Amino acid sequence: MINEENKKILIIQNDLDFTNNLTSCLQYNKFDTLHTTNVNDALEIIAEYHPDGISLGIQLSGSLGLDFLHDIYSKNSPINYIPFIIVTSGWISSHVVEILKHYKIPYYDKSSSDFKFWSVSKSFCKYFDSVSSIPLKSIPNKNITQPKPPLPTGNTLRKIIRQKLEVYPFNTKFTGYKRLVEGIYYTLIPAKNQQDSLFSIYNEVLNVSYTAAFNSISRLLKETLKNENKLTPSDFIFQIASEIKNEYS
Repeated sequence: MINEENKKILIIQNDLDFTNNLTSCLQYNKFDTLHTTNVNDALEIIAEYHPDGISLGIQLSGSLGLDFLHDIYSKNSPINYIPFIIVTSGWISSHVVEILKHYKIPYYDKSSSDFKFWSVSKSFCKYFDSVSSIPLKSIPNKNITQPKPPLPTGNTLRKIIRQKLEVYPFNTKFTGYKRLVEGIYYTLIPAKNQQDSLFSIYNEVLNVSYTAAFNSISRLLKETLKNENKLTPSDFIFQIASEIKNEYS
């Protein structure tokens, strides 16, 4: 159910993994989200729900994001207003850049190693002048349906964990951040010598004092989130681990 007090963002995107991550990031900043993979459905959603903003991909189902821009900016546009649009795509050629500059549309190359989901959310926040740092709720995204893949391991899983954490503006250079990633990893994939506790993960698997790990992660949460929701390191680790586990079989 859409909350009329919140800004609504329509994500027009073919990449479902990207959509899931961006959805989490936007919802973290108190945006409601809608999703579709094609232009025709996007126009119908806009007419019905009147989203305030749009995250637009370029390669879509059966069409291009440029087709959407043509429809929405044309004199015969089927809608009577233009939401704030941000293009998020891994396919931004010089030709596309010129079109986006013409319409004064900001864009992010999601294939870049420097890309952060937080940057997109922050741009919407800045535009709407409604910056917030406390999660509101999770809104079921019924348009996203796909078989659950098996939970990966090793560096692939660590990359997924870091992507999940991109929702939060953590300083990735902090020791607490690295310990947070490893705590989540071994919560998902226990080591052979690991007992069922975070104490065991840090003391016996990572050879780090549990107290030192707890304190460094606590500082990270406090400095980043202001810790207004009183999250402990263990609460946060189990929360992120559960979110990831639910996305895999």
